Amino acid sequence: MITSDSVKEEFKDISPQTNMYSEEHHFYSEAFSRNLGLCSPEELEVLRNTTVAIPGQGGVGGSHLITLTRMGIGGFNIADDDDFSIANYNRQHGAMQSTLGKNKANTMEAMAKDINPHLRLKTWNKKIDADNVKDFLDGCQVVVDSLDAYAIEARITLFNAASEMNIPVITAGPLGFTYCMLIFSPEGPSLEKYLNIKPSDSFKTKFHKFIIGLAPSPSFLKYMDTSYVNTEKQYGPSSMIGINLCSAVAACNCLKIILKRGKVHYAPHYHYFDPYLETYKIGYMPWGNKNPTQRLKVAYLNNKLSKQLPQAPAKAQKMITSNDPRLPTGENNSIYHKIIRSGIQAPSGENAQPWKFKIKQNCIDICIDNKADQSVFNINQLASLISCGAAIENMIITANHFGQTANIRAVNELSGSDSTQLAATIELNPQEHQLSAQTGSDRNKENLFSYIPKRHTNRTLFDRKPIPQHDLNALQTSIHDLSKTSLLMITDRKQLSDIADLIYQADTIRAENKQAHEFFMDKIRFTSQEAEVNKTGFPIKNLEAGLMGELLLSHTRKWERMNFYNKLGLGKMIAKVSQQGIIKSSAVGLVKTSGSSLEDIINGGRAMQRIWLKATSLGIDFQPMTVITFFRTRKKLDQMDVFDKKHQDLLNKLWQQYDDLFSNADTPNETHIMLFRLGYGKSVKTRTLRKDVDEFMII
Repeated sequence: MITSDSVKEEFKDISPQTNMYSEEHHFYSEAFSRNLGLCSPEELEVLRNTTVAIPGQGGVGGSHLITLTRMGIGGFNIADDDDFSIANYNRQHGAMQSTLGKNKANTMEAMAKDINPHLRLKTWNKKIDADNVKDFLDGCQVVVDSLDAYAIEARITLFNAASEMNIPVITAGPLGFTYCMLIFSPEGPSLEKYLNIKPSDSFKTKFHKFIIGLAPSPSFLKYMDTSYVNTEKQYGPSSMIGINLCSAVAACNCLKIILKRGKVHYAPHYHYFDPYLETYKIGYMPWGNKNPTQRLKVAYLNNKLSKQLPQAPAKAQKMITSNDPRLPTGENNSIYHKIIRSGIQAPSGENAQPWKFKIKQNCIDICIDNKADQSVFNINQLASLISCGAAIENMIITANHFGQTANIRAVNELSGSDSTQLAATIELNPQEHQLSAQTGSDRNKENLFSYIPKRHTNRTLFDRKPIPQHDLNALQTSIHDLSKTSLLMITDRKQLSDIADLIYQADTIRAENKQAHEFFMDKIRFTSQEAEVNKTGFPIKNLEAGLMGELLLSHTRKWERMNFYNKLGLGKMIAKVSQQGIIKSSAVGLVKTSGSSLEDIINGGRAMQRIWLKATSLGIDFQPMTVITFFRTRKKLDQMDVFDKKHQDLLNKLWQQYDDLFSNADTPNETHIMLFRLGYGKSVKTRTLRKDVDEFMII
């Protein structure tokens, strides 16, 4: 056991007053005795005589000072011109009720001296700039950078001065729950060179270059809601978890530098640890932010964060009222709007929301918005009709929930103006519903109403866990009352592999088709603000592409660039994602109808939606895989002119394999509504949005 007497004996020969202990030496030998075994007595004396500069005494700065003080460092130069506020409480060591409104540097000086009253402390309660930086660094052996993340110019000034004075600099940033660290040696690249900061860069670009340079593998973006990052007001999410990690790792490397113990990984090495995702990495970036992947990441952040503002509360949906005496009034009118609101929760091609509604006496007309979906997949408005069928199914379920029987009357052919075409009418009858309840004729109908808002697409990789047979049976029997509809289910692993190959070929063609690419990119919302404004398409996080996938999507928005990368095989790489999605799935399903009339298509859309809702109720994840089915429809309708000769030849080779898997020779007129995959995946954090009800109404 180490005692204070044994420590005194160890320090006896080192003390400048041999065999005579000053108060300082007596205190030091007692206070830091537990560091022995990790440091030798000689090393502790070196630490006591070391001075460390810590500019910034807020989040990481205050934590650095306290950690290094308890490590036995004997001297500090510290600086901060800011005062503590309530907003600092979640992460700053000195932020307390008793220090509210007090200068951070002065407060932390007092706290450090409360631990070691013999500290050598020089304190600046002002900003570090070109005029005072060398005075601030005078006499220091190491700098631990704790400047605010947004203090880019001050940081460059500090690093340049430290390099001139031959002082290494450690910068450790808490991003999310992580620590990200760079250590700069006077012999290595400068901060400006590593970050590729240019005089012509805007402040935002410099900030984004600093973040990406500090964290080349920014896994924290997977769980951080970046809508709370505001570059204009210079704030963002922060956590004591990341700060504590930073102070521990920076202190450890500070010790290694001062005592010349062990290897120090200087820039262009970077250090990264995310305990939340259990990710650790020491990487090497020889060109820093000049690296092509780093440039992509900076461009992505410029696009993603520059325009981003904290999300505003969702706008309340307005109810449309009318003085027309023929229309339902009062509570009935409210129910009609609830029914429509459920209808628009249905899926649609690229979330185009191709519906319009008109309320009449005891009826709701469902119309197609001709201009909403102009993709290569919406042949003769087929995709929009399927979406209308899905919306109708939601509306029927909701009507029944609110005590209304809903009867569907589909049109024989689409008709209307250039902007809208009537597809079907829902007739509502409360008396008929009451009669059904009294007679028990609706007893076997399952109420899926509560699953309408929960239904969503899951694009994550599933885990291949088999779906219980009774759940598969429940999916198939859920549509038994919808005429001419059927569900084909495939769970055989060999067949799933064959389907994956088909999907790979079809998705390669989709990625290499200009019209499909441009429509898809037009529907991606690259910022949360853009998603809130449009309320159509996909928030980019909804695509579950990961950081590199999001960077790639942002980089290839223009067809000219995508076309160039397709020649290098990018389209095939993207298609591999869909292929793996099928391979990792538990099952693949195909909704079919035995006919091809408008009523059959609408019923097919209803069947698709009911199966999806039923899967949601069973906890089964669902993702449509529609490319191959809509390509098949184009072939049946002889509308292949959207494909070049190469792609037409590729598609023609697929149909025999496709028919062997999915088609029924006895029903040549069957329509394939939707192919989809089922399984159990990770939870989806970002959902698609919907426009307000009043934007769909025809007055």
